[in-house]
Amino acid sequence: MITHLALFATLALQATQPCNVASVRERARRDAGALTGRYVSGEQVLSLASCGARSEARESIDSVAVSPAEWGSIEFALRASADSFAVADRPHRTIVLLRNPEGRVISVRTTGFGIAPQFIRAPSRAPLLVERLLFERDADDIASAIRNQNGEPAARRLALTERIFSRFPSRRATLLDAVHTFARRAPSDTTLARMRDEFTFIARRGSASHASSPMPSSAWNVPFTPNALLVPPSRAELDSAARHVARRSRKPDDVRELARESLVVGPDTFTVRIISDREHSDDGQAFTHIGAIIVPLHPGAKCCGTIVDVKGTNPSYSPLTLEPGPSSLRLLGSAASSYVFVVPSIRGELLEAFGKEYHSEGNRVDGWDGGAEDALALLEAAATVVPQIDLSRVCTYGRSRGGTVALLAAERDGRIKCVVAISAPMDWFDAMWSGGGDKNIALDRALRSHAMPSDLNGQFVERIVAPVSRGEWTFADARREMILSSPLYGVKRLPPTLAIYGAEDTSVPVANAALFSAVLGRKSVLIMPMAGHDADPVEIVRRMPAFLAKYLGTPVGVRRPGADAR
Repeated sequence: MITHLALFATLALQATQPCNVASVRERARRDAGALTGRYVSGEQVLSLASCGARSEARESIDSVAVSPAEWGSIEFALRASADSFAVADRPHRTIVLLRNPEGRVISVRTTGFGIAPQFIRAPSRAPLLVERLLFERDADDIASAIRNQNGEPAARRLALTERIFSRFPSRRATLLDAVHTFARRAPSDTTLARMRDEFTFIARRGSASHASSPMPSSAWNVPFTPNALLVPPSRAELDSAARHVARRSRKPDDVRELARESLVVGPDTFTVRIISDREHSDDGQAFTHIGAIIVPLHPGAKCCGTIVDVKGTNPSYSPLTLEPGPSSLRLLGSAASSYVFVVPSIRGELLEAFGKEYHSEGNRVDGWDGGAEDALALLEAAATVVPQIDLSRVCTYGRSRGGTVALLAAERDGRIKCVVAISAPMDWFDAMWSGGGDKNIALDRALRSHAMPSDLNGQFVERIVAPVSRGEWTFADARREMILSSPLYGVKRLPPTLAIYGAEDTSVPVANAALFSAVLGRKSVLIMPMAGHDADPVEIVRRMPAFLAKYLGTPVGVRRPGADAR
């Protein structure tokens, strides 16, 4: 019988083909192999590649990579039967291969990806319009393609151009030039003129300060202009914010165990302890905070390093769900049993576990600066009830908002040995505004439209502007919150850090990575080509385990193909 560990090792050794986002796109464009290539369904294009063994013979394919052209991400499906594949952590996502008599894949059927149900192999290697929009360097050639490629209706070609422009920031300058070229050839086309003007605003940030006019009565009632709010912080403001954080206490108070359950992830079993403790907000009010501690039932080698795993967020504040296991646990493979995982819910948010809901008190809008305090307070509380936690062997980890919180926590506690931050916002004064035109105009638009959290820049308005409008904060309070939610201003206090970003991230502009890299260097801050907010799960799974092992003294372990970092 093959043991779980041997199976992990066997599959890991087979995964020799490069299968990150950029390599899959490039291999598909070359149209090489019995399976690898481009598949089309109407306007949709799918890049597909074998990711298992070196040969693409029918019997050797153990996993395939799936990357729709308009995604900035990738999915891996593991073989379920001869020509059927399913995503490990999302089994409703499936790929079925259909072959010709020679064994070459001629079409694929899909379920669960939110794309067309069937694709056929592109009939030739001639570049498709979407590929020209994504890869062509010459603006004149792109303009010609948009104008008449494949005889498609003009409206469809322009709609595709708009989608690629909005979803792939690295292509914006080139596509802007192409649209300008096309517009000069068709000066009476009002659709082109609108696209040109909108593309120009988004792609080229204004260098001059925008003079905001007074807010109309229907907009936010705030005693400042966008210019004043977004100007970079002064030295005095930074020092004041640091003193504010230094006054806080994270001493555990009234730590209680609320529940204890078992969790099985892969071959390992863990004990999950749901605990609560009492925290104090800046106004002195005490509130109950909830979190989970996940401890291996059968500790692995060199146990135990501790990972503080912080969740991201979205406009609806989706709950933290424990049943799949936190993402850091899932991607560690056979080494997961050498770790304890401390998983804070964030103040004001829900934790769902084993059919029950646990609600952390506090203001959920304070999930960045306050989230860092929640993470550190839960770590202190966890150490009082779980003897396996060694506070000299702790790293923090998170994606998106969670990555920012992981960085902020490490800046505030010198005992933390390392940080892994994926797609983490770094700076709310400038970098987070770099993907949408002049930042002052962008905020001005959000204020005038009374942007809600699901709208463009609406989460910023909810977190920073609304408390001032309601009279709860002063202008100085708002700017302090921006500082305390921006790891950029404490980067020099960070321990060893691995930060990974996607070049095509439309939620966290790549300027965040550039600012971070200017301080930490390219070896610590990686920008994944063709990747979006997921920041290329393949590279995360490949790099993170060895990074953690280096600083926590844990084994690297092995992972199955398709191990997911999301």
